[in-house]
Amino acid sequence: AQFFPAWAFALPTTLLRIPYSLVESILWSVIVYWLTGLAPDAGRFFIYLGYLILLHQMGIALFRLMGALGRDISITNVYGSFVLVALILLGGFALKRPDVHPWWIWVVWSNPITYAINALAYNEMSAPRWQESLTIGDTTRTLGEWVLLSNGLFTEPYWRWFPALVLVGFTLLFTGLTFLVLQYAPRPKKNTPLFSAEYLAEREVNRTGKAPEKLVRIATAAREKSVKGGTAAVSDSGKRPVIEAIPVTATSGIDVELQPVKLSGSAATGGKGLALPFQPLSVAFKDISYFVDLPGG
Repeated sequence: AQFFPAWAFALPTTLLRIPYSLVESILWSVIVYWLTGLAPDAGRFFIYLGYLILLHQMGIALFRLMGALGRDISITNVYGSFVLVALILLGGFALKRPDVHPWWIWVVWSNPITYAINALAYNEMSAPRWQESLTIGDTTRTLGEWVLLSNGLFTEPYWRWFPALVLVGFTLLFTGLTFLVLQYAPRPKKNTPLFSAEYLAEREVNRTGKAPEKLVRIATAAREKSVKGGTAAVSDSGKRPVIEAIPVTATSGIDVELQPVKLSGSAATGGKGLALPFQPLSVAFKDISYFVDLPGG
């Protein structure tokens, strides 16, 4: 309902996720780093741990942005799935950088995974056990450098710390974009409820013992029209003609006349619908105290 500025959501959410990143990265690093036989060096272990924390924060910020852009679970799943595929395929692991088509090379350079993988690979391949010299043709390099080059990775020393700045930059960028989207993007439209005229008439009969004459007339006309035309206009459930509930203004009062409206799509063959007299409202609560008395005895 936009009662608060966007930063009131973006900033606390970002800060509260930092402990979560720390715990998850530590658990993963302690288990995976040593069991996979990476370089047994404390300094390289903490570099590995630091990159996992930064990568986790970047991923959280990225998919938080996807949620802000989508505003709906179905749309967000589409955005998130596409981004996830791009991150995995064009991050330098599934496809080596030299194997990527030139049209897609820009995705490689704008992919945070690319920098993280290169940093982690350089962190391992610069260990002493990979420093044996190996000559191929007229070129002599260390064994670790040949492994990096064969996988399309870089061998310059600054790739140990440069990707950390890139990941921090991406995290700040995605967080800032999330703030801008939440602050300035229009609110998502609410789904308009669909009801059948027969259902509304039956509900009024069950609730009050009778149904409004106009409601019964609309339901009867829709049913007769569908039968006469030989085509049954059905709702998504496949049972009854559907009408669309259109909110009216709050100033119109309680005694609002039911307004006929035209339907589109498959529901249009079932006749007209009506506008229900209600106004959607948002309610906020502040300083509420809730108490439950303990049972006696």
